[in-house]
Amino acid sequence: MSRKWVYAMATLLLANAIGIVGFGIIAGSPPLEPTICERAIQYVARRFDTEVETGAPHMHLHGLAPVKALLHQGRGVGAFIEGG
Repeated sequence: MSRKWVYAMATLLLANAIGIVGFGIIAGSPPLEPTICERAIQYVARRFDTEVETGAPHMHLHGLAPVKALLHQGRGVGAFIEGG
């Protein structure tokens, strides 16, 4: 085989390994929605010094926020929280 094929195969194997490890990290992490919703409720309760009740809060991350969360350990990630 020529060197180009060796480099191409090495690149593909490396990309697959990175993808598998990344997927394992994301799949093995605890779900973000309950944690972030609980923090939002605690923040509002402290901010307004009152008890807070929500219906069914749902969290939606901005476009590339999951990638940013993975790269920056969850710091600086924007999200929408909707409650019913």
